[in-house]
Amino acid sequence: MATLTYDAVDIIKDLIKTKWSSIRPPTVSAIWEKRTVGFVDDRKDQLIIYPKNEVVNYFGIGGQAFWHEQLMELEIRTFRDIKRHNEVVKKVTQIMKDNLTGTDYADLRVISSYSKNYLYRNMFSYVLTLSLRKADP
Repeated sequence: MATLTYDAVDIIKDLIKTKWSSIRPPTVSAIWEKRTVGFVDDRKDQLIIYPKNEVVNYFGIGGQAFWHEQLMELEIRTFRDIKRHNEVVKKVTQIMKDNLTGTDYADLRVISSYSKNYLYRNMFSYVLTLSLRKADP
């Protein structure tokens, strides 16, 4: 049995990078690529993927088939104004919803979302909780 965690992060990164159009694309990275300490580049919007837990369910006869569901949080950070932030949030959400099914996964769903704007003074932050499911990765 394999794990879906790192493949799921790569799928989301590739999906956003290939489907982005119309407005300036953000930087897309996994949380482990964000370990540096220093000044934030406030000219570039950021999407940060946090893989959470992976649920593995057995199905099929003989223990040969497993259904993997990877839960992730996708944090959308912008630094200009609320209008730009709203554009980026809507664009990312639309990309996720337009790609419900894909060739690399069974389905991709937006489970929930919430704002973290109240935590920051000079940054806008919004989080989408995603579920990516795949059989026998």
